[in-house]
Amino acid sequence: MKSGRYHVAFTKDWNDVPTCTTHILKQVAKNETVIWIESIGTRKPNLAAGRDLGRIWSRAKRIFKKAEKKTELLRVLSPVLIPLATRKWELKVNQSLFRFYLWRESLLNRHTELVFWCFIPSAIDLIEPFSSKSKIVYYCVDDWPKFENLPTDYIEEREANTLVNADSIFATSLYLKNKCEDLSEKEVHYMPHGVPHRVFAKALKNANEQLPFQKSDRKVVGFYGTINDWIDFDLIEELVIQNTDLDFYLLGPVYTDAPNRFLKYPNVHFPGRIEYEDLYKWCSFFDVAIIPYDLENPRMVSVNPVKAREILSAGVPIVASNLKDLECLKPDVLIAESREDWNNFIREQIERKDRQEISKRRVNDDWEQTTQKILEKIG
Repeated sequence: MKSGRYHVAFTKDWNDVPTCTTHILKQVAKNETVIWIESIGTRKPNLAAGRDLGRIWSRAKRIFKKAEKKTELLRVLSPVLIPLATRKWELKVNQSLFRFYLWRESLLNRHTELVFWCFIPSAIDLIEPFSSKSKIVYYCVDDWPKFENLPTDYIEEREANTLVNADSIFATSLYLKNKCEDLSEKEVHYMPHGVPHRVFAKALKNANEQLPFQKSDRKVVGFYGTINDWIDFDLIEELVIQNTDLDFYLLGPVYTDAPNRFLKYPNVHFPGRIEYEDLYKWCSFFDVAIIPYDLENPRMVSVNPVKAREILSAGVPIVASNLKDLECLKPDVLIAESREDWNNFIREQIERKDRQEISKRRVNDDWEQTTQKILEKIG
């Protein structure tokens, strides 16, 4: 543990579905203090939307509260800031507010070493005034300008500024690595996702866990993640029609009306969001998993799905869309380039009997080891 070192991380809300952010920061917080900064906003809120109003009210109630302690060395701060600040006075207000928050958390002591983690590029506006006295880490997990609900010019400008100021840059996919190198002309560390291996490996011993459905003799094709329009639902429908002897379970929060087209198929199920700590139980019921992303969607070009190593750690073989970052996981992940491949590979993976071996091959991908590599490169 480095005395006096604090990690200030700009990321998503604490209660969101766990992602790489969650795992990395929890690992860092085993030895060093982490201040988790909840979403600072990359778009203007919609005052007519109940979800946005709820978040505004929740955040406003916490404006005078100090960061909430979650573990011995991890605290969560919910700042109240002007979202999508672009005008000079807005930036000045946000920077002053952020300085106040750091002061309130006792982080402005001259002996305190600060490491700012930017998991979102808009954070650079807040930390630029501190850049000469701290380290800045850009951890690129998405091709942010490709998000349809985000202002492209605003995000591109912030990302370019982040890359200029960053002391260490990490990218979770080969596409993002190449993009960041082209924009920054700096060294970019390729850092594929880790996995809480011991958690998911419990699937190998818990096939009798109680779930909201009764497992029959029928084989199960499983998926989990956000149910959104970047999934190839045309593909899934073809698979469902052509494999009526298989049950398809697609787990996760639903943000599209596409599942309505499957109401007429009795072998397709959408159980909704599953808590992260329960995912391994569901994996134990999967005979094969699929990652059926629509590669025509511009966001999917940059994806290196964290779920791949989680599912493999549970011993479940996978069939996936043609994602370059999954090539290294063959033959436990088979890459389907045609509809015929999808059908053949699903049948092939279902027949595998080496679940223990599949899981063991992912032991060295554990988040503890992955985070240690990250910290060594940060210094």
